Amino acid sequence: MTVATILIFGFEGVSMPQTEGKRPISEAVKDRQIPLLWYLSELGEAYSCFFTVEEAWKEGEVTNALESHYLKKPLGKGDLQQALGELRRTVPNLTYEINKRGSDIVHVMDMRLLQQRGYGLESIIRSIEFKGTMA
Repeated sequence: MTVATILIFGFEGVSMPQTEGKRPISEAVKDRQIPLLWYLSELGEAYSCFFTVEEAWKEGEVTNALESHYLKKPLGKGDLQQALGELRRTVPNLTYEINKRGSDIVHVMDMRLLQQRGYGLESIIRSIEFKGTMA
């Protein structure tokens, strides 16, 4: 059974932890690699867009493997399509889709989710019944 998690954030949605000298870690590792979420945060800031991240894993696999994949910092050259294309070539099982209703939203996902029959986020919910109290 494959499990999915979804993260939604924008260019101000991922906080960068501070080092002892009050410098963001992103500055401290300027020439090194950063996790995918930090990378997407920087892309979001550079291209004024937001990202959703849908991950999948099977029992026995490392959870959040897509999310924690490390990349070289974005170079800031080219457009968003080029940056996303490079991301797709670099990160295994990663694909993306630019939202049809708003081009400022990019859905990044583990492509194994798209191969699942009846994947929940590809389904339309016609109605919801709720019984109970709202807390």
